[in-house]
Amino acid sequence: MANPHVRKVPEDADASASSAPRPSKRPRRTAPLTKNASNASASTSHAGSSSQASAQRAPQPEPSSSRAGAPARPSQQSSAAAARKKSTAGKKKADQVPNLENDGIELVASDVPRQRNKDDAGDVEPEEDPEAQLERLMKKWTAGVYAFYETPTVAYPAPSRTLAHAFRCKGRGCKKVIHRYVASKDITSTSNLWRHATACWGEDAVKAAKSAKDVDEVRKITASIKRSGSITEAFERKTDVVTYSHRPFTRIETRTELVKWFAENLRPFRIVRDRGFLVLMKTGRPGYYIPSPSTVSRDVKVVFARTRRRVARFLRRYAGRLNFATDAWTAPNHRAFIALVVYFERNGKLTIMLLDLVELPISHSGLNLAVCLTGVLKEFGIEDKLLGLTCDNASNNDTMVSEMASLLPGFDGELSRVRCFAHVLNLVAKSLIRQFDAKGDKEEDTAAEDEAELAELRALAEDLDAEEAVAQIEIEAEMDEDEQVADDPDDEVDPMGDMTKPERKVFAREVRPVMLVMAKLRKLSFKIIHSTTKLLPAWKAILKTLKLREKLLPRDVKTRWNSTYDMLDVAVRYRQAVDMLTGDKSNGLRSFELSPEEWDIASQLRKVLRVFKDATMFFSRSSSPNLAAVIPAIDHIDSHLTTVSLDGKYKNPIRVACRLAQKTLNKYYSLTDGSIAYRIAMVLHPRHKLSYFKNLKWTDAWIAMAREIVEEEYKDHYEGKFDGEQADDAGASMEADGDVEVDDPPEDEGEDQDNAMQDEDTENGAGDEEEEDEERDPVFSDPEDEPDGNIFDNLPSFQAPRAGELSDELARYLSTDVEAVDDPIQWWTDRRAQYPNLSRMAIDFLTLPATAVAVEHTFSLGRLLLPYVRNRMRGQTTRSLLCLKSWSEAGFVKQTDAKKAAQLDDLDDDESDFEMEAGWDVIGDDEDENW
Repeated sequence: MANPHVRKVPEDADASASSAPRPSKRPRRTAPLTKNASNASASTSHAGSSSQASAQRAPQPEPSSSRAGAPARPSQQSSAAAARKKSTAGKKKADQVPNLENDGIELVASDVPRQRNKDDAGDVEPEEDPEAQLERLMKKWTAGVYAFYETPTVAYPAPSRTLAHAFRCKGRGCKKVIHRYVASKDITSTSNLWRHATACWGEDAVKAAKSAKDVDEVRKITASIKRSGSITEAFERKTDVVTYSHRPFTRIETRTELVKWFAENLRPFRIVRDRGFLVLMKTGRPGYYIPSPSTVSRDVKVVFARTRRRVARFLRRYAGRLNFATDAWTAPNHRAFIALVVYFERNGKLTIMLLDLVELPISHSGLNLAVCLTGVLKEFGIEDKLLGLTCDNASNNDTMVSEMASLLPGFDGELSRVRCFAHVLNLVAKSLIRQFDAKGDKEEDTAAEDEAELAELRALAEDLDAEEAVAQIEIEAEMDEDEQVADDPDDEVDPMGDMTKPERKVFAREVRPVMLVMAKLRKLSFKIIHSTTKLLPAWKAILKTLKLREKLLPRDVKTRWNSTYDMLDVAVRYRQAVDMLTGDKSNGLRSFELSPEEWDIASQLRKVLRVFKDATMFFSRSSSPNLAAVIPAIDHIDSHLTTVSLDGKYKNPIRVACRLAQKTLNKYYSLTDGSIAYRIAMVLHPRHKLSYFKNLKWTDAWIAMAREIVEEEYKDHYEGKFDGEQADDAGASMEADGDVEVDDPPEDEGEDQDNAMQDEDTENGAGDEEEEDEERDPVFSDPEDEPDGNIFDNLPSFQAPRAGELSDELARYLSTDVEAVDDPIQWWTDRRAQYPNLSRMAIDFLTLPATAVAVEHTFSLGRLLLPYVRNRMRGQTTRSLLCLKSWSEAGFVKQTDAKKAAQLDDLDDDESDFEMEAGWDVIGDDEDENW
């Protein structure tokens, strides 16, 4: 193999030497060669580069173009002396070069500058101007981390006064300057830049920067982040790409991944002993380690306890106040729990997270519930941060809220209570639908012409209750995570209580046709589903013939929200199929046929109920619509019911039922006046402010009272308390508070060191960058300590005035026009610098949940976790798995927790559900060593 630093000698070697290209215009010199080299293959790049270095460093004669007799410069003399000292070493290395003279080859200095290694000190060119050098290097710096810093400058920081590149952080209020020294091998390392960016901007922003296409993409958005104080305005989380390693897991890594798998996917612990699972894991590697079910169960609980402390620490340091939703639940294995879900803002987005699931095997009286929830808040150390509590309308919740107000001095009780609006919607809808339940009872003074209608109704009503019970059991078994549970019967109201006896009699007669329609469809739905060998195949065949999507006629179950609308909706849209099925005599369903008039009734009732279906779905979305949406929604529903009740096109019993439903709606509408939260949320929503009430012609007294409530709350709890914090903080972030361990950027996300976005962490190596905090006075007595740039740029007198100095924030906010805003939390986060105090108040009240749907979602997950085959699961295991799933989705579960748990000894017993000792989940104080 030819040496890369040798070449054939041309015949006109002398001429070639005199015309040699740069970097050296000196004549070539033949490197000494020997004939006793033993191994020709040894003349590779190492020997070649050594010989080349010897040739380049050897004393060279002046070119022919030099002036004769010109004295050598001192630098030339010193370099010549150094070269002479090294020539001996060069000759020794040259002795190992094989004899190539017979081949007409000589060793020469390379005409092309050698390729520098990436570890060379900054690729520094000899005698290159520092500014030019920085400009050249900056063209290669494309890592996203540079977007968090101002354009770097040349600096000579004290005390060494060594040439360095200074990076000043762009963060709001941050004066940190990080230096990278040119003479060190770390001139392109980005480790300290990443580390400070994570601490200053938050981990979410750093992750988004790493996933950006290039540094220019990140730079375009950092300006808006600095202006608004918002991170998520510019950085959106991106789904991580799953990659797989070629290296098998270690024992600790296996246990770590299993904990994550069990917590996030609610798998049974005994699956690690399942034959199929073991075949998948051990085929090709029979010695692969799999822990016991008890070991996994214990590890899950250890991770739960560690994460619980982290959650508590974050919530204690959270700048604002917190909101909660709660409800009680009896699990399929007959264990009674109380769930508490917390709502807060993080990086401009609403975070919804299960805080705790407490087993409470005693009476769920209002007092017991209050004591339980108060205990949870005190254990987390956040009892003084409670702002609002959302729960349903059960009477024991009334007592609970009252008792909590006495147990927690900072809680305003009913003034801060929110009634679950989804629950209210269902109560209003049920008060309307209940009038159409088929009873078939014998009525007084029944006319002869009514007897036939009553007889048909009684026949249809027969067995309806039994079928309802069967359907209820089946519905509960089929419920998925997006469905709701039943209401407490005590919450319902009787809107007909105010009707006189004659009015009741007239209504009872007029409502019978509607009752018949409802009874026919309910019975038909039940028969189709339970006739699996006759009616169900016939129904599917009809749909196929009509080219309709296969769909069953939903069952109407009283305890399932909106099931009446679902049944009517499918029946009306599949009317032709229903007529074909019931019209076929062989099916035996002629008694369930609907006349054109009855189909008209079904269509009208469907239109009336749609508003409740849509409202329920809207307020059940995962984004959890804020409290400001409740009053406009109630106004729209009230308007809808009023319109129907006055529209002569609708059947009279439907119109009467709408008026009865309005009574239920107005009852709960009036209860919103008992809470300050609704009005504050409305006023602080930039889409509404006070304009909503003015446009709807609300009384001036009510509008003035709403403004007075907002002003009083602002002055008592927010004014002047968040000026410094909100102005200098780029959003509330778990990472900025130091509540999590921040890992160094992955090696494949840095840059080579910048171009390939590969970080080379050299924090413990020589030449590590120094960080300098330049919080200094604008006037310096020591010239050596003068800052970079013009000192007048930092004079306090020239700085922009603080937002609080301009005018009262609330008055300034209300003086502006309303805006078309879909995400009010993000809107306020973007304006933290402009409204440091009012933004905190707005975010606190706009994160108050309008419903407790998130709690019901937890219970739905619990039903998935506890099928009939896992009915012996301990309460602490149910609690750990459901909480860990929620905490993991919110980003609070860290890899270090699982690794700590995986370092514990294995458990060999066969009991899959390991029970922890008392005190295993204690949180403790911040000063506790467990933190």
